[in-house]
Amino acid sequence: MKKRGFTLIELLVVIAIIAILAGMLLPALARAKARAKSIQCLNNLRTMGLATSMYINDNDDRIPGTSHTGMSWVASLLPYFSYKHTATSLGGATNIYRCPVEKSASSRAYSYAANDFLLNFASLPGNPHPVARLTEVPGPSETLWMTESSELLLNEDHFHFTGRPADGESYTPDLFGSQVIVQRHLGGANYLFLDSHVQLLRWEQVRPKLTNFGSRFVNRNGNP
Repeated sequence: MKKRGFTLIELLVVIAIIAILAGMLLPALARAKARAKSIQCLNNLRTMGLATSMYINDNDDRIPGTSHTGMSWVASLLPYFSYKHTATSLGGATNIYRCPVEKSASSRAYSYAANDFLLNFASLPGNPHPVARLTEVPGPSETLWMTESSELLLNEDHFHFTGRPADGESYTPDLFGSQVIVQRHLGGANYLFLDSHVQLLRWEQVRPKLTNFGSRFVNRNGNP
């Protein structure tokens, strides 16, 4: 008996089916990979939120400072991480201060920055209490503490949300979007709030928070 092989048409049909299946699966795999990196980034912020809570408990209810205050959260939070996180916090593949999406060639030591509306700018410099107490923030669960900064902001540990738009310092949507990578993760970004909870928020969810009257998202005292 002769063994019958595949015809050319049959082979082409099989190849076409494989190509169709690959075309359906690859986008799903890419989305799954992006979601995994987003979750890792969210976990980084969650860990920093827990460290922030411990720091506040140990420091008379004061929120960690920035480079404006002489002691940045970058250094002051380190003692509150586990040994594993402390050992890799400023370098290495599991750097807790860097989002996993951050370009490997980037020289930045950290991907995150703090909300400088939590600084008591009216009294700087020389203010013995340049950072707000947690109890001075009316809505900790509504107020941003930290999120992902634009890769154009090299080693800035805080955002420039205060001041006037003419000075390039505001939290209007355009200026906020130039400092925060608002669509890095599946059309959104990860946000750490002062009560230590973390959320992935899409840009269309954040924009109203920047403009609605009374919103405490950036300005702890509410949008004027």
